[in-house]
Amino acid sequence: MAFFFLFHLMTYLALGIHFPPTVICWAAFLPLEKLVPKRFTSIGTA
Repeated sequence: MAFFFLFHLMTYLALGIHFPPTVICWAAFLPLEKLVPKRFTSIGTA
């Protein structure tokens, strides 16, 4: 029984370590420039 508990604990910890960096890497492919309103962009204002 202890083996199954440790197995699930280690799986949970491994996912906890690796999941947040994966989400950050996915965020690199999001079109974040579309979230910024046009009035905050500095294109054309000199």
